[in-house]
Amino acid sequence: MDGILTATELEIDQIGVLRAMNVLRQYSAEEARHALADWMSKLSPQGILVEGTSDKHGELAAFFCLGQTHELVLMTTFSRGFGPWMFRDYLPQIWRRTVKPGTELFEFFEDWDTQFRAQSGEPDPQSRFFSSLQNLEFDGLVAGRVNGGVFVSLPMSQSHGVLSLRRPGV
Repeated sequence: MDGILTATELEIDQIGVLRAMNVLRQYSAEEARHALADWMSKLSPQGILVEGTSDKHGELAAFFCLGQTHELVLMTTFSRGFGPWMFRDYLPQIWRRTVKPGTELFEFFEDWDTQFRAQSGEPDPQSRFFSSLQNLEFDGLVAGRVNGGVFVSLPMSQSHGVLSLRRPGV
């Protein structure tokens, strides 16, 4: 894994938070998997690894929060409007090229896009974002602003939205 900092090169016994945004984009999915496993091996028991991709200004991002739980977080400021498919090319490297017809992620984005388009009466992208999540069901997983659900949508501020997909493992 030329160029990727390995856990053995980190001279810290245990890491509380390791943030690696836009680091693994240029590596293969296999190299990214190895890097994630290596970095996670250095986390403290309550540590967290944040790894993913954002646009140049941080207005659109998709990243894993890995630690005791595994989360995929999709974040937007709505500065470029919004549509669920906008996240596809920002997914973490190990998932980015797997969003193809017949896959779980493709079906998720397709279902979310259908719900999003059905919310055309909403006044703005933020309202459409949150309304589209309320009725989204995906293989028994529920999207919405409810704790304990498999998909959790939380407002970051008046102008930001987050969709969090919680799954066991990566």
